[in-house]
Amino acid sequence: MSVKKILLIILAVVAAAAVYFVANRATRKIAGPSASPPTTTTAGEIADAYSENESAADGRFKGHQVTVTGEIDRAAEVVTVPIVDLKAPNGMVVHCSFAREDRPTLAPLKPGQSVTLTGIVDGLFGRTVIGIKNCKVK
Repeated sequence: MSVKKILLIILAVVAAAAVYFVANRATRKIAGPSASPPTTTTAGEIADAYSENESAADGRFKGHQVTVTGEIDRAAEVVTVPIVDLKAPNGMVVHCSFAREDRPTLAPLKPGQSVTLTGIVDGLFGRTVIGIKNCKVK
């Protein structure tokens, strides 16, 4: 087989892969977490789900938008990222990260206060931290 034919085959494969990637990316955006209403839960319920069966909890929550209510354990800024940690059973924490622009909204939040947040579940980190990103105070 000549070098020209091999290069054409490689080019065709790369082009097909690029088309496939672009088409799937567009589909994921349309069918992403914002396409359906958020699941409403509590910090305790989501922690229990991850404690009982991480794979099942990932299937139910990971990549999906949730509205979670819980008691604030900590409201702080970690490496310029505003965060709120919610208390959860089993030694777990629901860790919610926010955009920098949300700092003024988070300023009045204090430990012990009940709060409802909406964001996209990132999954379990280590064995004790359930990450939720792109959070907003509800």
